Amino acid sequence: MSQNQKREVRVRVVSIIYSDPVAEPERIEQEMPGSFEESWTDWKIRYKENPGTSEEIVTMVRAGEDQLVIIRRGGISYRQVYRPDDVTVSTMTTPGGRMEMEVHTHQYRREMGQDSGKIEFSFELSMSGQSLGLYELTIDWLEG
Repeated sequence: MSQNQKREVRVRVVSIIYSDPVAEPERIEQEMPGSFEESWTDWKIRYKENPGTSEEIVTMVRAGEDQLVIIRRGGISYRQVYRPDDVTVSTMTTPGGRMEMEVHTHQYRREMGQDSGKIEFSFELSMSGQSLGLYELTIDWLEG
């Protein structure tokens, strides 16, 4: 993929959530059209969940060399930084109000293929002081 050129891609987001130590983890998989753009050391992936509905959420993922930033706008809105071995805090806005979101990122890595790429990261999530568990996310994309 060439630098600074936006490409149409197919985006897949897989979330595995370990919220209960005894229960099986929850797996959520979504696939949608999106775009990929590379500029200098950052990668930008953009996609919409539930497009054209009242629940539409526009997401931009900015993957740098050593940190990830996710910005979501819609029914759920936030800007969260994920940096390995660091705790970051942001505010999530939902129809029910605002909540503090605390993330302790464990691992982050990214890799690029000829016409595809992948971002993997894991973190512990707390909302308004309550632990929601360990999350493992994979965001991958394929051109064409």
